[in-house]
Amino acid sequence: MSIPQQHPEFSGLGGLCYFMQFIPQPSEILDFFNPVANQIIQLLKGKACLPAKEDSEGRGEFKQPSQLAVCQDRLIQDVIGGEDLCRNLSLSYLHPALQSRLSSSLLTALGVHRLRANEIITVTCAMARELVQHGRLKTEPDLKKLARLLVCDFRALEPEYEVDALLQSLRDVPMIPLANGSVVSLSSEGVFFPLSDVTQAQTDLQALYQDLNIVEPPGCWRVWMNGNRRRVGAARDRTPTQLEPQQVPAAAHLPAKLRSKAWEVRHASPRSFTQSALNM
Repeated sequence: MSIPQQHPEFSGLGGLCYFMQFIPQPSEILDFFNPVANQIIQLLKGKACLPAKEDSEGRGEFKQPSQLAVCQDRLIQDVIGGEDLCRNLSLSYLHPALQSRLSSSLLTALGVHRLRANEIITVTCAMARELVQHGRLKTEPDLKKLARLLVCDFRALEPEYEVDALLQSLRDVPMIPLANGSVVSLSSEGVFFPLSDVTQAQTDLQALYQDLNIVEPPGCWRVWMNGNRRRVGAARDRTPTQLEPQQVPAAAHLPAKLRSKAWEVRHASPRSFTQSALNM
């Protein structure tokens, strides 16, 4: 493998890319020479013959094909860095030069891993938990990072057919920051986007509004919404709900909130609060 890398007519990985294109695939070779093609593939599988994507410091190394992964979505590669992929899945990204030059059938034959939706969700959930555990959901950049992780999740789910189990795994992770400073999961209780037009919220609705689990800040969720317009409709019951001011009194969560007595702790005048709710 050192010959194509050191060939004077090529620079960088050009020689290796050129050489790998001539690797015979078993499906292309028939009859007598088919075992030879299989043997070549098996030899390459056991050898560190493919370069991994360089890290932030420009360092890279050659690895066995089974230790490498490819992902066609550039955004996912940008958000889930090589270190995150290695830490959670023990995989490294294949160098972009080879990913763009080699056929997908050859990469599959060599055993290069193709990231699936469940693996992407596993990594993004781990990254979200890390943000929560280190108390890093306090600044706008970290909140936008969380929103970009969710964008990756829904982009990974886009080509999938059976997504209910994967979406439920997302709902179970406590990673949704609320305006009151707490972090909850979507499966634990109802979570809402801020009122679309706060100026419409009347004075008698403000007390009810305080009892809603509102995501904050809305800016980071615009990142998520803009990246998932096609998925928002299908996932509406699995994500924070967009609530209009006039819908607040009729929201299904209010009877349970009133029965729990939790609102009494936050309101100085429980009678006026309850009366305002009953009068609407």
